Amino acid sequence: MELRVFLREVWRYLFFITGAVLLVAVLAFFVSNATAKTYTAESRLVVTAGLGTDGTGTDTVLAAPRVGQTYAVLATTMPVLQKVIDRAGLSYDPVELLRHLNVTANLDTPFLVVTMIDKDPAVAAATANALGDVLVEMSTVASTDGTAGRDLLAVVEAASVPTDPSGPRVLFNTVLAAAAALVIALVIVALVATLRHDPAQPSGVRVG
Repeated sequence: MELRVFLREVWRYLFFITGAVLLVAVLAFFVSNATAKTYTAESRLVVTAGLGTDGTGTDTVLAAPRVGQTYAVLATTMPVLQKVIDRAGLSYDPVELLRHLNVTANLDTPFLVVTMIDKDPAVAAATANALGDVLVEMSTVASTDGTAGRDLLAVVEAASVPTDPSGPRVLFNTVLAAAAALVIALVIVALVATLRHDPAQPSGVRVG
């Protein structure tokens, strides 16, 4: 099908294409607005110098990210999640909490990021901070010489109560829905144009 033929069909059905896109965009906007808002809170922890005698050795620097990953995995275990629930006074069970909670670490840095998503911004912040505190307590290494124990982890940035919702992304959803509607409408127009101008059809027979 020639481009000029397709463009002519687009112009012919422009009113319907525009109406369909606007209708879908409006529906997506109102549905997104009606969806319950969620809030994201983050706390950050770092693997401290407790790994070595002074925390500056090469072995310590290399081991820190691996320790961070170990605690990131440990944070998702049922006993740890239950401790967080008890400390933050949550109504979740461990399995439900795990769907809202995420702990990330990588092998390039000694940092852990605790992310909690909830409909209540205060709950999101309290949970992220509770997990950080639990991990720090679990990382305490007892001293053998009678001095104070050392923590392998430390909180470097506690989660604050978020003021702006992280979801749903109303504008993004609206634009995405409108773009999808436009693509579908153009595909339909292309199919109609192909059938209307199909040279294989018998002479004198037109579709539509």
